[in-house]
Amino acid sequence: MQLLEAKAIVAQRKFIRSTTAGSQELNGDLTQPVFMNKHGHKIETRKIGLVGQAPSRRGDPRKPLAGPNGQKIARLAGMSYGELIACRRKHLNTHYSGKRGKRDAFDHAKGNVNASDVLLDWRVERIVLLGKNVARCFGLRDLPFLAEIRIYGRRFLIFPHPSGVNRWWNERRNERRARQILQRFLRGETVPAGEIPKEWIEPR
Repeated sequence: MQLLEAKAIVAQRKFIRSTTAGSQELNGDLTQPVFMNKHGHKIETRKIGLVGQAPSRRGDPRKPLAGPNGQKIARLAGMSYGELIACRRKHLNTHYSGKRGKRDAFDHAKGNVNASDVLLDWRVERIVLLGKNVARCFGLRDLPFLAEIRIYGRRFLIFPHPSGVNRWWNERRNERRARQILQRFLRGETVPAGEIPKEWIEPR
């Protein structure tokens, strides 16, 4: 964790310098830096990053969130899939790691290294962390789903892993609330902590 925190401090300083100087650095596959969602709200994709766990067994390691999970996130966010991939995207495990029980396996050591790279390299203001494994690699533990935290000079949203294996999605009210909070977060609005039920703490 000490190495991660040291890298985070360097990343925070670089981020502040770049934003203060009005940096226009954009993601390599960015095609539309600003769009209006179907509700008429402006979302700036250059300020948003999404971090997933790993590609699926049939997923392309070169295209994070290029599959059903990415499509689900786009739907919840009120984006088209093309708008979603205009955001910065990364998997903390770059290749499928097999199964551990009913869930996909996850290499935390590799995840910690890639989380450090995100903090160093990305010039974004808001980052969505998809699942508890991902959140732990950023040093964020024991937080409920849909919690927002400000750390390392950024804002993070702890979002449920979008896989259908995740039973959290079985409750309709969960999906409705996830959609509301995700869209508010992407617009740059703050989600008050009191709006997040304590029972939404889940293992994944």
